[in-house]
Amino acid sequence: MKKKRKYYPESFKREAVEQMRSAPSISALAEELRLHENLLYRWRREFEDAMTHAESSDPELEIARLRKELAKVTEERDFLQQAAIFFAKKTQ
Repeated sequence: MKKKRKYYPESFKREAVEQMRSAPSISALAEELRLHENLLYRWRREFEDAMTHAESSDPELEIARLRKELAKVTEERDFLQQAAIFFAKKTQ
């Protein structure tokens, strides 16, 4: 009996690729998501190719994407700074 092919929604693929950036291990992430790690690499390559094509066609979209990414990274940085202050006070 043939194994039925599994399809994943675009949103799931994008989230998985985003998690690859901060994951300590791609293998661990693949195991957590119950995927083969080659599938993650393929999705990342596809999104990078699509972004390269989009960047060349519309710089406004790229600016919007970069602003969104900057806001996310700034939020993460602020959270980590607050956590460092909290733990520094706790150890004193």
